[in-house]
Amino acid sequence: GDLATLVLHELVLTYSSAARVMLSWLEQWELDFHRRYDKTERHTLIDVRSLLAELEERLRAIERPEATAEDSWFTGLTSEKWPERVQRLMERSLKDLESIHGTLRASLDLLGVHATAQQLRLAQDQAKGQERLQTALALVTSVLLVPTFIAGTFGANTEVPGQGKWWGFVVMVILMVIGA
Repeated sequence: GDLATLVLHELVLTYSSAARVMLSWLEQWELDFHRRYDKTERHTLIDVRSLLAELEERLRAIERPEATAEDSWFTGLTSEKWPERVQRLMERSLKDLESIHGTLRASLDLLGVHATAQQLRLAQDQAKGQERLQTALALVTSVLLVPTFIAGTFGANTEVPGQGKWWGFVVMVILMVIGA
């Protein structure tokens, strides 16, 4: 029982260092995100999330919260010192994992907010482009409206001053320019 508890202790010792490595990955990702925004890769968050789930699943598999430290894993122990250490290490590792979960959620939220901001910026740019197009279209139609009306009037089959003479054509062009 003592030997098995010592092996379990050594196993549980590795969880805190693994959690520190994952937290370090998250911090590096966040720093990279703030430096490069759009060029930041997103796979690190997905990898950390899956590794975190795996680590928590393995830690929960050997956790026995309903039992006391000396009754948790093995019988026939000569001392309660090692099982208590294992239990404290497991509790600390689980708290570390909860903290990393919070950091991971914050990073995912940051990524979501940034993606939403990008979509909003894109929608605003498209709206500005459509507004410029509508303004140009309105300008072209207002410029062509009066000359079209005048040309239509002069081309009508009714008696118009200067019809068939050059001064009538000049008057028509001057009226079109002034109307535009």
